[in-house]
Amino acid sequence: MLMLMDSLVAENLLSEALLDQFLDFENVTADEIESYLEQFTTNPLIWENCSVAEIEVLPLSERLKEPLLNLKTRKISIRDWADFAQKTGLEREEVEIVKLFFRFDQKPGPNRISLLNFTSMASDPELDVNKNLARGKIYYKDGGMFGIVAEKDAGERNLWDYRNVSLQIPVVSYGVELGAAAFRFNWGHGLLFSRNGMPRKSLNVVSTILSRAQQFGAYLGSDENRYLSGVNFTCRKGGFTFYSMASNHCLDAAISDSGYGSFRTSGIHVSEGELSGKGAITEKTLGVGLLYASGDNQWGALAFRSQYSHSLKYYFGNNYVQGYSVYQKFSFGDWVFSGEGAFLNSGEFAVIQGCILRQGGIKAGLQARYFSDQFFTSNSGAVKEFPATPSNEKGLYAGLSTKLLSFYQVSAYVDFFAKNRSFEAGVNPPKGTEALLSVHRRWKKRHFIDIRLKRVLTYQSAGEDILKDQISFSWRYYFMKYFWFSSRGVVVRSNSVGIKNIGSGICLYSAYEQSKGLQITAGTTHFYCPSNDTRVYLFEPGTPLRFNMVSLYGTGYRWFMTVRQEFRERIDLVATVKTQSKRRITENRFHNSFIVEFQMLVDL
Repeated sequence: MLMLMDSLVAENLLSEALLDQFLDFENVTADEIESYLEQFTTNPLIWENCSVAEIEVLPLSERLKEPLLNLKTRKISIRDWADFAQKTGLEREEVEIVKLFFRFDQKPGPNRISLLNFTSMASDPELDVNKNLARGKIYYKDGGMFGIVAEKDAGERNLWDYRNVSLQIPVVSYGVELGAAAFRFNWGHGLLFSRNGMPRKSLNVVSTILSRAQQFGAYLGSDENRYLSGVNFTCRKGGFTFYSMASNHCLDAAISDSGYGSFRTSGIHVSEGELSGKGAITEKTLGVGLLYASGDNQWGALAFRSQYSHSLKYYFGNNYVQGYSVYQKFSFGDWVFSGEGAFLNSGEFAVIQGCILRQGGIKAGLQARYFSDQFFTSNSGAVKEFPATPSNEKGLYAGLSTKLLSFYQVSAYVDFFAKNRSFEAGVNPPKGTEALLSVHRRWKKRHFIDIRLKRVLTYQSAGEDILKDQISFSWRYYFMKYFWFSSRGVVVRSNSVGIKNIGSGICLYSAYEQSKGLQITAGTTHFYCPSNDTRVYLFEPGTPLRFNMVSLYGTGYRWFMTVRQEFRERIDLVATVKTQSKRRITENRFHNSFIVEFQMLVDL
């Protein structure tokens, strides 16, 4: 069997090349991106058994998904990854990215062990372990998986402040699958439960509107609260799939003097309040679901109950919440319809309904959403504009993606959003629109350029409307096969209460690879962001697997260099050095900081 992490190279390329080619999220942290992609890489699709629909909702660019869909539609058999590369015509780097999301089951093979350790040290204000992450995975040849993850964030007192394990047992008999310890449940569009920890509006119209497969998945991410801990059971018989789960999980929370609790989800345990709130509330969850599938059409229902050790203000002082969900997905010609409705015992509810039109090279979609004022569940993960609790939101998303002149990929979306109510007398609820247009051009020699225009207009009470325009770009030019030069840039213009501010950031870098496994990446980032609403989020190449989405504010510059060396396709060592000189606009003195990162990846 060729497992997802069949080669060390595949996991190494989960680096800046990955973000260049398919990830279009903005305003997110490196940890959010890492945790999001961990869900896909820990739970890969089996190529022989997956469907066209499952491939379409992967967060891959149209460039990468097109040959995959072509192979699957034409039912072309694939022997191995070399055969896959030949039949798709993808570049080596692109094939390595695809390997992260799939595995083959054609040939038995040995068990695989993947070990990762990442350590970051900072000199601001003094040298200290800023972050430490260790993750181990054992992929068994019969399809099972055992994994463990441990992490320490900046300032936390314990070496491994957070840790958990996860276990997946392959099909036992008669279509039965079992899982234990940490897991997530992907159901519907995430109104009650979602294995996708970072739901966002995206240029990928299909993956935004349609849901992933309804299933349990092993969890080895760094989100310390939004997962389940216990056992799960799946049984498939004919077109029916039965799901059941039992979870007993301690969540971070703040407990008031009156005994009411409110969740905390940061996972940071530095202050006395954060330490005292660690695992302060116990959540016990039971759930059962039934799904019927006929081809790509699906109908399902789910019921759950969560009991808490304290009364919660999110649930009107109750110490429990229960509810149910109904989910449907069906095709009609070139159209695909998908939606979910969820209802809680408190009377709160949420509904999402969307449709996709596929015609030739055009993919267009529309999705409406509505969350009642106090709708909330701790493990939900639906696409929303206002992520705060309670939900209190309604919106309409429309997206389009098409190819022009064979080498231009044009994608766009517009989202109309609003809160149902403001909860403040005399204040109108905020509402607005968000629009994004992307044009991507790729050449045969792997050069590319990507330009994006984004506008967000939020209407609030009189005189407080906020308009934000953003232009971002990225490009890469290959001087030779293993030597390229790249640049990324962002310009943000904000107009709030009649005050106009402009922020900008630009990153220039170059990379060089040797056939002996040595890669060197070096570059610089310069930025000017006078206010918080002009803050720039800019991806900066660095240590692979860390997805260095840096948040830039004030003014200054950064320098970075990463050296990676691979040894016999088994051990990969990485060292990254970063320096930064920054000051606020109102300050005169620059503050200097120095960061060193080490990473070791071992494939046994």
